[in-house]
Formats: sequence, structure tokens, C-alpha cells
Amino acid sequence: ISAIALLALLCATFVVGSARDKYDDDAQQRLIDYLYMEARRQNANDNNGAEFELYRRAYELDTTNTQIGSDLALYYILMGKNNDEIGQQGLDLLKRRFDENPNDFGKSVAYGRLITQMGYHDEALRVWQTLDSLNPKNTGVKLIYIDALINSADSANLRKAITQINRLET
Repeated sequence: ISAIALLALLCATFVVGSARDKYDDDAQQRLIDYLYMEARRQNANDNNGAEFELYRRAYELDTTNTQIGSDLALYYILMGKNNDEIGQQGLDLLKRRFDENPNDFGKSVAYGRLITQMGYHDEALRVWQTLDSLNPKNTGVKLIYIDALINSADSANLRKAITQINRLET
């Protein structure tokens, strides 16, 4: 085979391989999207077992997707009542979602409330401080942030709480 023919064959193989890889990536994403949407449908039908399995499978296929991870996390937390490792796995997924997307107000507030209720004061303070900085006009968030400052039992945080309360009054 001549050098030109060999070069042409290698280029053709690379182009076909690249197109195939792109197709496989798109097919994988479509599968993940389908599993996620089907999990949402199962949620609407109150089929919790199927919903959990669909979220779990979708997350196995794409562990970088924090939306799927945070939905799956709630199941891990519920299942973790009798298993600290599973519950912690759920909390880790919610924390990751918050860290990557604190602007997702609903998920961030849910995470903040959960860790506040569970007594993780330092993490709760971090979450509510972040939410307050992102939503400075939201009085509800500000009040929870003030409460987290007070619950920290730290004198510097108590001064911050008083400053925050004074800002509410003006």
C-alpha cells in the first residue's frame, strides 16, 4: 500500500471512529434523559420503587449530573435512617449539588433545612450565609440565617446576627 493510501485509510478510520463516538455519546445522553424523565413520571404515579431504581441507574451512567444526584440523595437519606453510610452518601450528593449550583433555590433551601434539622450547625451556617448573599431581599432566608448565626454560639456570629437584625429594621 502506498503511503498516500495508508494515510487516507487512517484518516477515514479516524473520521468514522469520531462520528461513532459522537453518536455513542448522544445515545448515552438520550438514555440518561429518558431514565430521568421516566423517574419523574413514576414519582407522579407514586411508584417510589421504580422512581428510585430509575434515578439510581441514570446516576450510575452520569455521576457528574448533580440534578439526578440530588433527587437520588433524598432516597438515600430516607433509607439511611438505619444505615449511616447510605444516609451520608445522600447528604454528600446534596452538598455537591449545593456547592455546584447554590442558585437552585428550591434544592438549596431543602438542603439547608435538612442539615439544620440534623444539627450540622457549621454546614447550615455556610448554606444560609450563601443563600442570604444570593438572595439579600428574601426576609425568610435572612431570618433563618440569623437563627443559624445565633445557634452557632460564637460571639462573633452573635454580633453578625445583631447586625443582620438591625438591617431588617431599617
